[in-house]
Formats: sequence, C-alpha cells, structure tokens
Amino acid sequence: MGEPTVEDSSVAKKVKLEQSDTEGPEAKKLKVENSEIENGVEVKKENDSEVKKENDSEVKKENDSEVKKENDSEVKKENGAKCDTQTEEEKGVPGIDEIITHQIEYYFGNINLPRDKFLQEQIKLDDGWVPLEVMLRFQRLAKLSKKPETITSALKKHSSLMEVSEDGTKIRRSPNKPLPEMNEEWQKQLNERTVYCKGFPQSLVVMSTYLDFFKPYGPVEHINLRKYLDRTTKKLIYKGSAYILFETKEAADKFLSLESVKFEETELIRMTHAAHTAEKKKEKDERWGKKVKKDNANAEQNEKEKNNVQGKDLSKGCILKISEIKDEELSRDTIKTTLVGLGANVAFVQYSKGDKEALVRLASKEDGAATEFVKKLADNGEKVKFGEDEMAVTVLEGEEEEAFLKRSRESFQASRQNRKGHKHHKGGHKNFRGHKRGRSPAKDGPPAKKEASS
Repeated sequence: MGEPTVEDSSVAKKVKLEQSDTEGPEAKKLKVENSEIENGVEVKKENDSEVKKENDSEVKKENDSEVKKENDSEVKKENGAKCDTQTEEEKGVPGIDEIITHQIEYYFGNINLPRDKFLQEQIKLDDGWVPLEVMLRFQRLAKLSKKPETITSALKKHSSLMEVSEDGTKIRRSPNKPLPEMNEEWQKQLNERTVYCKGFPQSLVVMSTYLDFFKPYGPVEHINLRKYLDRTTKKLIYKGSAYILFETKEAADKFLSLESVKFEETELIRMTHAAHTAEKKKEKDERWGKKVKKDNANAEQNEKEKNNVQGKDLSKGCILKISEIKDEELSRDTIKTTLVGLGANVAFVQYSKGDKEALVRLASKEDGAATEFVKKLADNGEKVKFGEDEMAVTVLEGEEEEAFLKRSRESFQASRQNRKGHKHHKGGHKNFRGHKRGRSPAKDGPPAKKEASS
C-alpha cells in the first residue's frame, strides 16, 4: 500500500483516539511498559531522539484535542476573527435548516440565478445538477454549514424549489419550475409582489430573524436587506429597511392592508415597491433641483462678472480723457504707471505714440469711478504729469462716452469669438496622427537631389 491520503490520516487519527479511550489509561501505560521491557532501558536512552521522532505523530494524535483546547484562546488572540471558523450549525443557531434552505433557494431563485454566470456555467455541465462540494465554495453557505448531509436534509424538509440527487452529493433547481422569461411583464409582476419596509434596527442583519418575523404574514420568496457603501470605511452599512418579495401578489396586498405592523415596538413604514420608487425619485429630483438652482445662480453670477469684464455691462463715468500730450515718445505703460501711482484702478489705455490725447477706462462695477478720481485729484491738489508736462484730465461723457463703450463691446465680442474658435481647434484633429514625410518632394519645393553619374 502507498502512503495514506489526508482523508486516510484523519480517519486513522479518529480510530486511534477511540481505541485509546476504550482501553483506558492503564492500557496506555502497559503499552509503554511493554515497549520498555521489550527494548530495554539502555536502548531507549541511546535512541531517545529516534524514539521521540517515531512516536511524535502518535503523541500528537492522542493529545490533539487537549492541545487545541489549551491554546484556543491564544490562537484567537493571534489571528483575531479569522480564527473563528465555527459554522452557524456548530454554534447551535436555531432554525438552521430553514436558513440553509433560504440561502440555497436564493442562489437558484429567479432574482440571482439569471445574473450568476458561475452558477449558470455549472448548471450546463450535468443536466442542472451542481455538486455540493462546488456549492460549499459559496462563502455564505459555508458559514451556515459545511456538512453536505445537513444541507440535503434541510432541502428535503423545507424546499419545494430544489431537488437532491439519489446519492445525496448534488442538488439542482427542479426542472418542473423553470426560470420565467425575463421581460417587462415579469418585472411588473415582481414589483407588485414586493413591499418596502422600514424601521428595523440597523445592527440587525441576521436573516433568520427576518424570516421568522415575516413567516406569519405569508410565504416569502426573498428578503433583500438594503445597504449602502460608506465612503469613509469602504464597508456596506445596513439602512434598517428591506424589500420583501412575497410569493403572491395577494400575500403582499394583505400585508399592506394591515392596520399596524410593529417590529420590537417600532411601527414599520410599509409601501409598495412602486410607491417607494416614486418617493425616491421625488427626493432625488428635489436634491437635483436644488443643485441645479444653485448651479444656475452661480453660473448667472459668474456670467455677470464675466460680462462686466468683457464689456457688455461697462459702467458709465469711468473713462478718463487726458489731453494736451506733447511727448511723442510717451507710451501706454507710462500713462498706466503714472495713474496707478495716483490711486487709479486702470483697466485699459487707448493710446498710440504721437497721439495728442489718451482715453483710459477705470475698472469698476459702479458708475462714476473716473468722476471720483478727478475729484480726489482736485481735493488733494495733485496733478497728472508725464515728465515735466502737466496734463489736462477730464471725464469722458455724452456721445463720446457712448461711442467709446460701443467700440469696447464690439472689440470684446470679437475677441470672445476668436477664443471660442481657438478652443474648438485646440490640439488639432482628434484622430489625426500625422504622416511621415514622403520621399518625393512637393511640387513647389526644391528638386530632389540626384546622384552624380560617374
């Protein structure tokens, strides 16, 4: 015989322990004594390390359960929650058969099966049968029980949807209950059988509690505990509300017609799926409406400020007229720097070298900025000088002002259109990758070089 497999080893361990328990402590001692008498004390001392190696696996098997108990708390401390491998069945959770049945029927039910690609592939392999060893890869089921016999027993007792193979190693959805056609009519019927309930404790996520609670109100096909993703912790948080899918519309209607339904003294909010969907849409529209209103207000303000800058709403009384300019080399920068030094907020200077006068627009959202500037100069006894030349400064008014503002608006509009055009063509054509220059020269380019003939 070859070396035993893992399964063989575990079985041998069990048999060993049972035999040891049956024989009692005296039998164990007798075995040790026989071994000592048979091998001799001196031999044992000389080969102590070898004997220890030979008997190591047996000692480990005999004391395995005791060591496990002694170190259980230490292992838990080292590994934390990962060490808790007890299933719900092992913990003695009441109603485990119904919980297992509900979980299996969810996997093969009308809601999950159509979108579960893995399970669909498994179903195609063996006429709908799926081995239990494959099903136990599903974490939620494995947390309930890891014993195939427990799962098959639960399905035989409580499920009308599932079938168990004769050898008890496979399960499948009954061929007599095929999946419905997933169309609009099916979705409509599904919604009519679904009830929204709110008022459950957010800490309560044990499915068996919900199954027991809704059992008196009619056969329930599925319960969906509504959760959301917390952006901070990146975990799913239970909302305290659920969608209850009853097997029939009559059961759903009857539940909704009840005058009062309480869960632990808390009155549940109940409504149809359609009513809840409409309510959520209304809330979303209100939030969206507030956001749109706020965005529009911000956009309006930004546009207003932008228009002020671009000249659509240029303030009046904000243009200075500087006359009697004698210096033909005077520059716009000199005019701006001089006026800024006197406290003016200069936005634009219209002047070319050699001109006898300049027009200066002051930046202001209010009318009369130029008027106030001229008054301030007079009150402080200040003059506008370029070099040694004193300038005559007045406020542009009347038709001259209107003509200047009109030209400014037209100029701003033309500049704005040009920027839009550049924005559209920025970066060239989206899908244009360019081409390598060919070897043949352009028609209007220089002639190609020719090799000199020898």
